[in-house]
Amino acid sequence: MVDLRKRFGDVQALAGVSFRLEPGTFYALLGPSGCGKTTLLRLLAGFEQPDQGSILIGDEDVAGVPPYRRPVNTVFQHYALFPHMDVARNVGYGLRQQKPAPGRDEQTRRIDQALELVRLQGFGHRRSWELSGGQQQRVALARAIINRPTVLLLDEPLGALDLKLRREMQVELKQLQGQLGITFIFVTHDQDEAFSMADRVAVMHDGRILQDGPPSAIYDRPADPWVASFIGQMNVLPGQLEELGPPAVMRLDRGPVLHGEPPGTPIGIGERALLAVRPERIWLTRAGRNGTGPEHAGTRFEGRIVRTVFLGDTVEHVVDAPAVGTLVISAPNVEGQGTAGPVMGEEVVVGWTDDAARIISERRPGP
Repeated sequence: MVDLRKRFGDVQALAGVSFRLEPGTFYALLGPSGCGKTTLLRLLAGFEQPDQGSILIGDEDVAGVPPYRRPVNTVFQHYALFPHMDVARNVGYGLRQQKPAPGRDEQTRRIDQALELVRLQGFGHRRSWELSGGQQQRVALARAIINRPTVLLLDEPLGALDLKLRREMQVELKQLQGQLGITFIFVTHDQDEAFSMADRVAVMHDGRILQDGPPSAIYDRPADPWVASFIGQMNVLPGQLEELGPPAVMRLDRGPVLHGEPPGTPIGIGERALLAVRPERIWLTRAGRNGTGPEHAGTRFEGRIVRTVFLGDTVEHVVDAPAVGTLVISAPNVEGQGTAGPVMGEEVVVGWTDDAARIISERRPGP
């Protein structure tokens, strides 16, 4: 995809999107509502045409080619199953549209094969209203893969499922993609979905891809202030860059001089910057009688817990640390293991190692 642009009246839905995928990649388009990800999927499917740019599948530019002539299929959030057809006829619909269509025996063989891939053997004679949500989703998948498209587009297909079933289907989708070797392009606003399934994630905002890479790189090394705030939780401390390093050195607006991983985008000495630290990378201990905690490498600050939120396997503490500001810290839930954790109002010492912090340019990238 090269420089795709699309407007709807005064709204610029896509503002120059480009990416290239190797065959067999599981690619997630991740972003909030209105960021352009569904518009991009519709352009790839052929339901919309770009105002500018190229869409190449293999060596063929398919911009302007109607949907039925593209080597792609789409799985929608609400499945779009035909209620007057049983499961087998739903799955075999694409085969019957081919010219010439395969013979009846070949259609039956391929329908059975597709149903086996999605673990619905023996369901061919059922109607869609007799199936659970997860089973309907599998039927939609079988119908989409029966013609073995080069690219399978998935528009939030797990959004209608409950949490437990959605997690099960995430595993199944990833396994299915590995079996088929088909390129999957998956639209979602759910970070857990994107990170658990995709080989690469593109974070979208305002019609642009702000960062594209493996999930671990997106999470650990956000290249942009918006990405840092959107992906998971992040403590962001503003200041000015003093040295590029490594390690990079910046002076916070509140005064302390801290170190961190150098920024991934160009930034000059003296420019505004943000020091970003994930909540789970910050350690927290009770303060001793003299106001200090145990020795830890890296930086350390005194503070007080002003809020505690129980989240099951973790406990989230909000700490007021006067030297740097308010920090959110995520700690394992150790209740019941013989150790009671710190409580609201308690004096604590917090800190992190230099490699836990990343320095990011405060400037947003231009168009």
